[in-house]
Amino acid sequence: AKDLLRAERAEFWLLTGTDACRRYVVDDGGQSSTVQQLPPALGALLTTDFVRARDARVFARGEESAADVLAELGARDALVAPVVEGSALIGFVVVANRLSDIYTFVSEDARIFATLADHAGVALQNGRLIIRLHEQARQREHEARHDPLTGLPNRVLFADRLGRRLDALAIGDRDVVVALMDLDGFKEINDTLGHHSGDQVLVEVADRLQSATDDATLVVRLGGDEFGLLAPSGARADDVESMCRHLRAAVAEPIEVDGIPVTMGVSIGLAVAPSDGDDAETLIKRADVAMYSAKSGRDGGVCFYDATRDENTPRRLALGHELRLAVDGGQIRPMFQPKVSLDDGRLTGVECLCRWDHPTLGVIMPDEFIPLAERIGISGSLTTFMLTSALEHAERWLAAGNDWTVAVNISMHTLLDHDLISIVRRLLESSPVPARNVTFEITETHLMSDPVRTTHTREELAELGVRLSVDDFGTGYSSL
Repeated sequence: AKDLLRAERAEFWLLTGTDACRRYVVDDGGQSSTVQQLPPALGALLTTDFVRARDARVFARGEESAADVLAELGARDALVAPVVEGSALIGFVVVANRLSDIYTFVSEDARIFATLADHAGVALQNGRLIIRLHEQARQREHEARHDPLTGLPNRVLFADRLGRRLDALAIGDRDVVVALMDLDGFKEINDTLGHHSGDQVLVEVADRLQSATDDATLVVRLGGDEFGLLAPSGARADDVESMCRHLRAAVAEPIEVDGIPVTMGVSIGLAVAPSDGDDAETLIKRADVAMYSAKSGRDGGVCFYDATRDENTPRRLALGHELRLAVDGGQIRPMFQPKVSLDDGRLTGVECLCRWDHPTLGVIMPDEFIPLAERIGISGSLTTFMLTSALEHAERWLAAGNDWTVAVNISMHTLLDHDLISIVRRLLESSPVPARNVTFEITETHLMSDPVRTTHTREELAELGVRLSVDDFGTGYSSL
């Protein structure tokens, strides 16, 4: 505008409030731009004039009606045009001091200037629209990558950051340590106090996790009551373990929910790349395995991934299918461990154990396939087979004059099976072995995991005349 209309300077006045205006000036000396306030009297005068008529106006030298405006501008003559965005007056564009001692600005200049002002209004409107669109896009991106309840980053952002860190391993970056954290007993909060209270707990836990870590540590909410952590680049595994134990202590501080003090625990599983996996999916899965090890009470609630404890392997998956066939296929073999009196060395009874004679893998021990049987829902069939085998052998020993007791282990799944009592009753009625010679061994942890339901089952077993034994006493809830 300054060059086209041959003016000494050009200005843009942006109205920023009822009585406020920001002034941008480009003078004839080049691109030196300054920002200063428009004189209030000039702003009020121009706003009043242009609210009614929004055409460009010439304030020519020598005109009495233009004297006040020119005096405020410190100019000999000037052109002023309103800048309109939509229907709103948002400011003015001004050129001052025609570079001529003879001519001043004329009406033809005003028409050109009005066209330039219109272009400015459209450009500003488009610019504001683009800014709003960018802000909306940033907001949508933020919402897509953050948890709406806690404000923490979510699984999407976690996977992205972890992927970048793992990519950096190929160019010599140090180990990558991730942690998965799961609250202990959170379901009880929801069931007892309601989901609103559960949400309060999650928000408080999220705040504590963030407060207990530095800015370089990424803490995320993965969903439900599960959180994740990506350790800073270069962090050592033992330092991350110490940090996780500090997080457990922070979470364990009482939380007041609706006037009720609540204490939460958190189980944390750790996995380290590249030793535990070099891709995000594998690393997260193995941190999850470690977390469930921590939930079982190992290592004080903070566990690193241990391949020997990982039951989620292709071998386990294949064995699950084959185990269903093994019970009926004669591959499960009973074995008997003697129980001997320490007083006189006399054999008093036996415990019935089992081995799986796999056709290609050889002998598989029960600590591998018993948990698998519980997982795929055939622990009841396996217990029935073992009890049947125990009674058959006990019958032969009894016929030979050996009044030995025989003990059979019962899993938690079997103990809660509604058909257990009828199966035991049927097998006892079809065998000459006295019920008092049969002992069911139930682990302490199984008894205490659901004491209400297991009590009823134990009472019914006792009524059948069998004996009950607490197995692994002193390794769970009680202290030997």
